[in-house]
Amino acid sequence: YTPLRKLVLDGKVKAGKIKAHGATVENVDIGITADKGIISVDPLDMQLYKGKVDSALKLDVRKQNPATGVILAASGIQVGPLLKDALKKELIEGTLKADANLSMKGDEPDMIKKTLTGKGGLVFNDGAIVGIDIPGMVRNVKSKITGGQSASSEKPRTDFAELNMPFTARNGLVKTDGTRMVSPLIRV
Repeated sequence: YTPLRKLVLDGKVKAGKIKAHGATVENVDIGITADKGIISVDPLDMQLYKGKVDSALKLDVRKQNPATGVILAASGIQVGPLLKDALKKELIEGTLKADANLSMKGDEPDMIKKTLTGKGGLVFNDGAIVGIDIPGMVRNVKSKITGGQSASSEKPRTDFAELNMPFTARNGLVKTDGTRMVSPLIRV
């Protein structure tokens, strides 16, 4: 990391529209500074699928193992089209609000995983989990009990009003206590 420890930088990058790995981001605003082994990317803001991401990144390479900090606040992101464009998969739909404040050390995946610490949350509103049809399963069980015909849909999905996933991470162990889903049929 010697070259990065010597780096002195104060710059800004702005872009109207960028497409990477199939996903499109707009109105990118990046500020970057580097001095004495501390590299900061603040702001790291963009508009993403009708939503907004405000984030910052700090990399400290003064010691043998780099330390990284990430702050993220996102809101209004249409996650279905984002995942479809970026991953070519339909997993979840809805409007995403996310926040995270994470830190980690190291430059190898195993060390980063072991030192990951922080907290945050993901909240999806007015969406669906694609590929699972919990209401259909309930209807099929009821139908079998009453002797009726089971209903099937073209594309299995479980609609929800809210899917809230708060998380904490400590030394690489991520806990999602308090995760809940509210839908027209069930509360989990």
